[in-house]
Amino acid sequence: MEDKMNIQVNAHDDTSDPNDFPSGIDLSQENQKLPDIEEDKEDVILSESEIHIEGFSEESDSVDESDDKTQDELDIKHPSQPDPSIFYLEEQEISAYCITQRGESHIRKGMFCQDWSGIRVIEDRGIIISAIADGVGSCALSDMGAECAVNRSLSVCETALRDGSLEVSPKEMGALLRRAMNEAYDAVEVLADENEVLPYSFQSTLTLAVYDGSDLYMGHAGDDGIVVITEDGGCHLATVRHKGEEMSSVFPLQSKATWQFGMASHIAAYFMCTDGVLDGFVRNETENNRVYYPFIEKEVAEPIHDYYSVERMCNERDRILCSPGYRDRVEDDLTFVSVVNQRKMADTRTKIAFDRNAWESDSEKYQQERIEKVRELERKQSEELERRMKKVKKRIRLSWSD
Repeated sequence: MEDKMNIQVNAHDDTSDPNDFPSGIDLSQENQKLPDIEEDKEDVILSESEIHIEGFSEESDSVDESDDKTQDELDIKHPSQPDPSIFYLEEQEISAYCITQRGESHIRKGMFCQDWSGIRVIEDRGIIISAIADGVGSCALSDMGAECAVNRSLSVCETALRDGSLEVSPKEMGALLRRAMNEAYDAVEVLADENEVLPYSFQSTLTLAVYDGSDLYMGHAGDDGIVVITEDGGCHLATVRHKGEEMSSVFPLQSKATWQFGMASHIAAYFMCTDGVLDGFVRNETENNRVYYPFIEKEVAEPIHDYYSVERMCNERDRILCSPGYRDRVEDDLTFVSVVNQRKMADTRTKIAFDRNAWESDSEKYQQERIEKVRELERKQSEELERRMKKVKKRIRLSWSD
């Protein structure tokens, strides 16, 4: 088995060959430094520790996530949140489930759940297709847009893979994911037209994955994410949070320039989360996207051998996300997808290393760095204020001398 996991990612470009799959992003643990990504480059090599995209201007397609809805749009029939989906592929020994819950903020305000999720399986081929979406808070019908984007993208992938003629390869999956994302985009546009509402009202994120038991193919737009566990025990964030510079806005599915497509090899398990869950156990880029493994430890520490074991695991995660202790800290809508290759995990779980003391030590280090940055900013602001005051005093003295 190789020590490294390669994740291949690139930005969307309608002028490129749809069959070209991007070159590698190295997520191996020994590569801890990452160069900035230039917008005009299609293929980039990044390390696990800090995958991010810079350079999007204020005029870009990022969307404010604050709640802002009109009564006319709220009168349209909205979907209810999806029920949990639970699967166990006996031949391949792969467990999969997804959960979506309405957040406390939306419950208090009487608003719809804006998250959506879904899983489709091709049992005879051992393929799992999963997708999540998070509606943009400022878009009144984003819950409908999220549902539409997830369902259309899943259907496109399921239809293409079910007859068995499409090879699960980087070339074919690259093309399929691009087509699924484009069809999801178009489906949302049609939905807006049918309801005679501007497409802006339906904007959402979309993250889509196809897993064959080892290789994970990803299409991604927005600030949700996929966390992977590799066969060598590595635990990494495999996607980029597409947020605006002020961090309160997001680049959704409708921002095609930020789309990413990638592949990760030697994957024993992966977890897809909307930002309400992701931000709770994966630190931001300033902390190298480090993953708090105990949050997902139960998913991989306990062997699963049948559907009912998956159902129990799903119910346990559901209780955790519903618990007062969790919801006191997180008010956003919540989506969690778990896919675990139990056969691979039998060997992998003993290789996963997480040091709580090291985590706490690093947390203190990062906190101190943040404090020092704030102090440095305050010092510069104080110096600038003093400089301006000197100019004002000088002008006053000159005016008196006149």
